[in-house]
Amino acid sequence: MKSNLKRYLGIGSVIVAWLVAAAVCAAQTNAPVATLRAGAAKVDITPALQPMSNGWPETLRDHLYVRVIVLDNGSARAALINADQGGLSDAIWNDASKRIAAELQCPVENILMSAIHTHSDGGGFSRSMSLPGTQPPGGNGRGGQTPPAGGRGAGTDNTATVVADAMVKATQEAKADLQPAVIGFGAGDVYLNVNRDAVNSQTKLWYQGPNVNAPSDKTLAVVTIKTLAGDPIAVYYNYAMHPINYYLTGVVSADFPGQASADVESYYGDKVIAVFTQSASGDQNPLYLQPHGDLTAAVRGRKPGGPPLGQAPPDPNAKPDPAAVEEATAGLDQMVKAEGEIISEEILRVMQHTDNFSGDVRIWGGTKTIECPGRTRTDSGREGMQGQYVDGAPVHIRLGLVTVGSIAFSAVNAEVYNEIWLRLKSESPLHNSMMVTLTDGSAGSGYIPNDESFSHNTFEVLSSRLKPGCAEDGIVNGILGLMSDSLNH
Repeated sequence: MKSNLKRYLGIGSVIVAWLVAAAVCAAQTNAPVATLRAGAAKVDITPALQPMSNGWPETLRDHLYVRVIVLDNGSARAALINADQGGLSDAIWNDASKRIAAELQCPVENILMSAIHTHSDGGGFSRSMSLPGTQPPGGNGRGGQTPPAGGRGAGTDNTATVVADAMVKATQEAKADLQPAVIGFGAGDVYLNVNRDAVNSQTKLWYQGPNVNAPSDKTLAVVTIKTLAGDPIAVYYNYAMHPINYYLTGVVSADFPGQASADVESYYGDKVIAVFTQSASGDQNPLYLQPHGDLTAAVRGRKPGGPPLGQAPPDPNAKPDPAAVEEATAGLDQMVKAEGEIISEEILRVMQHTDNFSGDVRIWGGTKTIECPGRTRTDSGREGMQGQYVDGAPVHIRLGLVTVGSIAFSAVNAEVYNEIWLRLKSESPLHNSMMVTLTDGSAGSGYIPNDESFSHNTFEVLSSRLKPGCAEDGIVNGILGLMSDSLNH
C-alpha cells in the first residue's frame, strides 16, 4: 500500500428541542476569528465474537473504532466524532454528548457524532440471518426491525454505554493532543457507488439492484487538517455508499470505510486519524456486489453465483461448506481491499491538491428540528408491491450545520436519499460542503426518500415511516436556512 500511495503524495502535504450539530463550544453568535488548534484520536470498540442466529460462528476481519477530531480556535471548540457502527441510537447520543460537553466545557448542541453504517459491526442487526423487510410491520428501523439498545448494529457487546465511553475517551485524548493547525477542503470523484432503486428486467417490479442511469453523486469530499509544518493530523472524508459487503456473512468488519481509513493511517505511520462519514447514501450501494453474493450463498449452503443481497430467502436446512465459505471470504476480502485502496488513493490525491488551507477560522454551529407527518405500514413484504398504511405519529428530523471557516458540514439524523443532497448541493451558497447522515441519534424515520422516489416500491420506500411531500423540502430548506444564519452572523 505504501509503495503505491507514495507515487501520489508526499508526507508533507417545528421544534427546537433536541439540538443536533457539531461545533462551537462557546457562544455561537458573532463567533470571532482566532488561531486554530486541532487534535485527533481513536479508541477500539471491537466486540466479542458470537455465533450468528443460524449458529455459524463470527470471524473478525478488522477492528472497529471510534474516531474523534477536536477543533479549537481560542474562543470556540468543535467535536467531530464517528463510530464504526451500523447506527447511533438516541441513547448513545444523549449519554456521550452530555459527558463530552462537560469534558470540553461546551454546550451539548455543539457536538457532531455519526456512524459509518457498517452492516457487519457484530451487533444484533448484523447477526440476524433474516432479511430486512420480511418482519411484521410496526418495528423501529429498516424493514420493521427494532434496533438493539446500542442502536442498529450495536448489540450485546457494543452497548450504548461501551460506545459512549469510547467516544468520551477518544475526545479526552484528542483534546490533550491539541496543537496549532490549518484546515482545508477538497473534493474528488470515486466511481464505486450506484443507485440501488431499480426495476427488474424480468418481473418489471421494483427491487434492490444496480441502476446505473439513476442519480448517484460520485463526490468524495475531503477535509484535511495539518500542522503548521505541513504534517497531516487528521482527515475527515465523506462519500455515499452503503457498507454492506459483509452483511449477513458472520464477518465482523468496518467494511470499505475501515479499509480506506486504515490505508491512509498506515501510510502516515499511524500518526494520522482518518474519519469516514456517510453522505446521502439511502439509495446508494456498491456497484460490485457479486463477491458479497457468493459469500452469503456459501454461508447459507448454496452454490456461488446466486442472487445478490435480498433476493433469496434463507434455507433452514442448508448446511454451509467451510471450504466454500473460506474461498468466498477470500474473494470478498480482495474486493473490499480494492475499494478501500481506490478511496484512499483518491483521498491522498485530493490532499495533495488542496490549496485553501487556513488557520484563522471562525467556528459556527446551528440546529433545527423539523416535523413531518408519519405513517405505519399495515401489510408486509420486502419490495415490488405497493404498501398499505395508516396514519402514524409525526416524525421529528434533526438538522444541523457547522461551518469551520469556509467549510460547511450539514447533518441529518437519518438515512437520506442521494437526490435530496444533490438538490441541496445545487442550491447551497456554500460550496465547500458535505452532508453527514446518521448523525446525533436517530429520527426513527427509516429511510428518507426524495419526493419523486416515493413512487418506487423498493424496500427503503415501503419501510419508511414518512408520508411523502414533507421531508425533502424540510431538509433542504431547513439547512439552507441554517446556511443563511451562518452567513449573517
